[in-house]
Amino acid sequence: MQKIFVDTSAWVAICDSKDAHHQQAIAFSQQAARKYQLVVTNYILDETYTLLLLNAGYQQRSHSREDLTC
Repeated sequence: MQKIFVDTSAWVAICDSKDAHHQQAIAFSQQAARKYQLVVTNYILDETYTLLLLNAGYQQRSHSREDLTC
């Protein structure tokens, strides 16, 4: 299976329902997960958690830490 790197902005769009690209990001991630292994680094996860904490609030960040597909 081929791999695809998923950066912070994509994870934030997936997890934050207020993000302008939320619906598109969810649709893309569902399609991509069927074809590719999604790859992410610890740095990207840290950056994502920080942005969600600042933008979406603690509850959304806590949920996404357990399940980045939100």
